[in-house]
Amino acid sequence: MPALYRIDQARQLVVSTVSGTLTDDVMRAHSRSLASDPDFDPSFRQLMDLRGVSKFSVTSAALVEQSKASPWKAGTQRAFVCSLEAVYGMVRMFELRSGDGPNEIRAFREMSEALNWLRLDEIE
Repeated sequence: MPALYRIDQARQLVVSTVSGTLTDDVMRAHSRSLASDPDFDPSFRQLMDLRGVSKFSVTSAALVEQSKASPWKAGTQRAFVCSLEAVYGMVRMFELRSGDGPNEIRAFREMSEALNWLRLDEIE
């Protein structure tokens, strides 16, 4: 299943969800789709729900590419919620790789922690 997203203009938030197999192509397609959406604002925060990912097949080259080609504005908060250890590790690597880049990325194991970091009470 490809990555899906919903843009909440009122909360200045992009909620993205990935389930099934996470691949380089899924990651790239999600980024391109967001960047071309007329409702997308690169200063909006992002909540990326990866808890439904059952298989992880992302290369380190694609990770580096995504860290350099991000559509997000500098300093944008992006929270990634992961349940699989491999996915959590990938996001941590992405977080560290983006440390000198344009985004403020954090990996979380619990949705409540991500929501707290994004200063949100809940998501719909």
